[in-house]
Amino acid sequence: MDLLVSLSSQPGWGTHDVAVERLTIEDADHERLLGQMVSACIGATEGAEAVLEFRQSVASPLEGTLSFDRLVEVSWYQPVDVATTLEFDRSVNERYTEYCATLGAFYGGTFTCPQLGDAYIAELHTYDFDDPAEAEALGDEDSYPEDFAAIITECRDLQRREEPRYILSLVPRTAG
Repeated sequence: MDLLVSLSSQPGWGTHDVAVERLTIEDADHERLLGQMVSACIGATEGAEAVLEFRQSVASPLEGTLSFDRLVEVSWYQPVDVATTLEFDRSVNERYTEYCATLGAFYGGTFTCPQLGDAYIAELHTYDFDDPAEAEALGDEDSYPEDFAAIITECRDLQRREEPRYILSLVPRTAG
C-alpha cells in the first residue's frame, strides 16, 4: 500500500488539519515544505500545494484494513543504515503491530518518500481516536511488555537521533 498525502496552506481545505512536530533540530528543507501547510487530504487532490508520496518498503499485517478517517500520523527520521532498519522492521513487524493495536494504534508499515529525501524513512500509524495528545500519551514505556520495550529501544538505536525527525499529524476535521 502506497499513500499520497495532499497538503495546502489554505485553512479548511481537504479533510484533515495538519500539525507538524519537529522532534530535533530544524531542517530547512522540511520546514520549507511543511511549514505553511495547515490542511490535508489523503490521496491526490486537486488544488494541493504539495503532495507527499509515501512508498511502502515494509508492509503491515494490517494492510488494506487501515482507516484514514481518524487521526493519522507519519513520522520520519534518518536511519543509521536503511537496509538494517528495514530488516529489523520486517523481523518485529507482526509483534509490534499486534501490541500497538491493543492501544488503539494501528501500524501501517515503513515507507520512503522522495519529497522528504533519500536519507529518510517514514512510519505510519492510524488511531482509534482523533487527538495527537492521546497518541503521545501511549508512550508510557514503564507499562510496555518487556519484548515490546526491547523493540522500541532497538528502533531508537537504529535512528540518527541527532538528525532531523518529524511527526506529521493529520487530524480529521469532523472530529467531535
